[in-house]
Amino acid sequence: METVLTDTNITLEELIRQVRQSARPIYVGTDGEIDIVVRPVKKNLEPERAAAVDALSNLFHKLQLYEARYRMDSEAFFYKYENALLDESPDFISWWISYSAFAETLMRYNLTRSDVECRLMAGSERTTGAFAPS
Repeated sequence: METVLTDTNITLEELIRQVRQSARPIYVGTDGEIDIVVRPVKKNLEPERAAAVDALSNLFHKLQLYEARYRMDSEAFFYKYENALLDESPDFISWWISYSAFAETLMRYNLTRSDVECRLMAGSERTTGAFAPS
């Protein structure tokens, strides 16, 4: 269940208390408009962040394939697709879905694309070192 706060007289302390008690985002606004979204931060997020980076590897590889095929980075594609500057195609729909999931996960765990790239590079270096031809 979403929590929506519309009380304009809420104190910062009360907002913090409600965020700490909630596991879900809290939407704050007035006049039926959402002005901000406050997402609770878990105390020990590091294991979840590491798992999220690992889970993002498949999406990341998929994005790289689209970027190479269409010679465009995913951020530029997303902007163009969202603004109807590109035609719809099965590839573009799949790319849009993949990038949306990737970006949402990055935001949720306060990660960057370079966090994922670095983790993948570190993993491939270990693998490459173990199987390097002599």
